Formats: sequence, C-alpha cells, structure tokens
Amino acid sequence: MMPAVFDQTTIEVLAAGKDQREYLFRATGSVPKFDGFRKVYEESKDQKDEEDEELKHKLPVVAEGRR
Repeated sequence: MMPAVFDQTTIEVLAAGKDQREYLFRATGSVPKFDGFRKVYEESKDQKDEEDEELKHKLPVVAEGRR
C-alpha cells in the first residue's frame, strides 16, 4: 500500500524585544494530502492522546513575507 503524504508548514517569526534581544518563535503543523494506507487502516485507541489534540491545531498554507 502507498504511504500517507502530508504537507508540513513551519512558520518562524524573528522578533526584537525592548531589551535589544532577538527572539525566535516557531510553529509547525501538518495537513494530510493523501491518505494512503490510512484510508483502510485505523489504529484503535483506548483514550485521547496527544495526536488528537494536535489535529485541532493545523497551520494554514502561508507565503514567505506574509503578515
């Protein structure tokens, strides 16, 4: 079976603070592009896990320099 394919997006923000220090903030998310084997196979779960929470926080597609 074919593997699942995901689009991964990383957003990095470099900001300067009032104290003249630089701070880097990074957020990463992935969105399924092709289900592959996941279309017919689902792992059973007894309880919610971290992956379920992550699915709620996907990042949109963005372009460099977008504000």
